[in-house]
Amino acid sequence: MELLDKLGIDWRLLVAQLVNFLILVLILYKFLYKPLLKMLESRREKIEKGLHDAEQLGVELERTKELQAEEIKKAKFEAREIVEEAGKRAEAAGAETRAQTKVEVEKLISAAKNQIIGEKEKMMSEVKKEAIELVLAVAEKVVGKSMDVKAQKNLIEETLREADKK
Repeated sequence: MELLDKLGIDWRLLVAQLVNFLILVLILYKFLYKPLLKMLESRREKIEKGLHDAEQLGVELERTKELQAEEIKKAKFEAREIVEEAGKRAEAAGAETRAQTKVEVEKLISAAKNQIIGEKEKMMSEVKKEAIELVLAVAEKVVGKSMDVKAQKNLIEETLREADKK
């Protein structure tokens, strides 16, 4: 204590200051340090939670990207199938149209042939009629008289037989 006196330090004042300092430390610890620690701890927890949530979002984002890629792949496959189906339908429709056109052309050709045959028969009939009239006229002039009906009929039939042979 003498040493403290020589240095000019009052030990009672030093003890009082030490007690005051300890009281101040206790007050600061209770009212400042503990709330500060609680605030830092809650902040640390929020940061950890944010990091954990960010990690979860990253995993979720990757899963979403994979699902999106799968959906795009499915959509492309379905689009390809639709295009192929449309091509097949168009080809089938084209084949059906060609078949219908072919049938219609064949019908038209058949109708034209029938019409030609009908016209040919009509013309042949008219030619025969004119030929008969011409033969009768020539026969009348050659014989010099008109023939009776029976003789005309026989002559017509014989002429028609010869014309059919030719």
